[in-house]
Amino acid sequence: MSKIVIIAIITVIVGLPILLKDHSTTKGSSDLPTLIIITPHNEQIRYEITNAYKKYRAQENLPKITIDWRTSGSAGDWQRQIVQEYTNAYSRDQLDQGIGKDIFFGGGDYIHNKLAKGFNVRQKQIRILDPIDISDEKLKQLFPVNKIGNNNLYNPQKLWVGVVLSSFGIVYNKDVVKALKTHPPKTWSDIASPKYQNWIALADPALSGSTNATYNTILQRLGWTQGWITLQNMMANARYFTASSTKIPISVTNANAAAGMCIDFYGRSQESSTPNQRIAFVAPHKETNITPDPVAILRGAPHKKTAQHFIAWLLSKNGQLLWQKKLNTPNAPIKFQLRRLPIRKDLYTDQIDWTDPINPFDTANPLPPNAGNFFQIIPHLAHAMAIDNHENIKAAWNTIQKQKDPHLKNKMLRIFHQLPEDLTLNWDTPDLQKDWHQILQTPTHNKHKIVTQKIVQFYAKLNQNNSNRAKMTQNRKKWTHFYIQNYNKIIKLAHNNS
Repeated sequence: MSKIVIIAIITVIVGLPILLKDHSTTKGSSDLPTLIIITPHNEQIRYEITNAYKKYRAQENLPKITIDWRTSGSAGDWQRQIVQEYTNAYSRDQLDQGIGKDIFFGGGDYIHNKLAKGFNVRQKQIRILDPIDISDEKLKQLFPVNKIGNNNLYNPQKLWVGVVLSSFGIVYNKDVVKALKTHPPKTWSDIASPKYQNWIALADPALSGSTNATYNTILQRLGWTQGWITLQNMMANARYFTASSTKIPISVTNANAAAGMCIDFYGRSQESSTPNQRIAFVAPHKETNITPDPVAILRGAPHKKTAQHFIAWLLSKNGQLLWQKKLNTPNAPIKFQLRRLPIRKDLYTDQIDWTDPINPFDTANPLPPNAGNFFQIIPHLAHAMAIDNHENIKAAWNTIQKQKDPHLKNKMLRIFHQLPEDLTLNWDTPDLQKDWHQILQTPTHNKHKIVTQKIVQFYAKLNQNNSNRAKMTQNRKKWTHFYIQNYNKIIKLAHNNS
């Protein structure tokens, strides 16, 4: 009898979910349109998008729809997986049959630009995105100018189109900042200050695409040399490096960190949801970069017509305003304020009931000319410099801050901020060494051409020396050893002079 009871219980446990399951949402249902969307977007965004799009379809008397969200992994993880799946499909001569998924949504323009390039086989470029079915006239209507700062709002071949805008900034806890007896951060250099030692929350740029993009922007804005000085000091202040940047605002709210870098809407959402206005978000003035967060259709999408319709709705007025409307206002989200900035410039003339009535098109600041792009190298150098050397960098940084002798302290800082030889930007004269970044941004300067040529050559060499995985792995090991030696030198100097 006991065995029968146990079997019956197991049968109920296993069978009940199946019996109660809404079979209308089963993937592949013949009578129900289904969208399979790969996304790093959070649960709140997925919930509101699903609800609003289904509501819109009902108003238009269109068939009900299932949205099958695929959410495990970061944008970078998904990008690599998508390329691998299409590589496998290519080997089977089944590219146009797709990979069983319709849309890639979110993850930033860098990842979408990589997907738009496809992959290379025997010097032949293989496309893995399908063009979005949108006329040139409609694109011109939505985006009179295909730019914000230096960044395109859509891919010229229509392989992706931006949906919202993103920028990066600093989320901080006012109470913790006050306890540290320092001022609230306004710039990247502020959270690189020793006053924030052991109180900064950072994500790993190898795992977080938004963090990699933020590091890249700092290097582009401040220049290669000063940019790495700022990043190294910031990483020396880090309590930890998390795999996901979404955890940083929560950590700051819980007072496990004073401040950290994050995407604008994560910071603003945490700011608005925290009692007593303890949390604040700031985008460093003229030091951030405003970029599109796009959507794309995967080649051979099984539900391509529905995917095209979904993207058209995302770009519609109501689809756009969903990202900014306050709760309990017309066409607003029903549960979560999303606090993201629409990509359509025409909507910023009337910001009634918006959660964040700001205009990114007014504040977008173009990057300096020849600013470079360092996405490939950042994760490896950051790991060598700090993440794989976290205890070493913290020990050296702590040693420097304790040093009372100013001459010895400056010597330690020079060692600390030294870059490996193959990453060092050397100039022939002290004035160029000091002012090259300012000269680069001043076309009328009499040495502008010299500086530009030097920078272009240096960045090209960087990319060439780290052009494949084997070279990058070899260099990363070399750089890691370099920083271990330098951090140990600093500690040894302190012991010898104690």
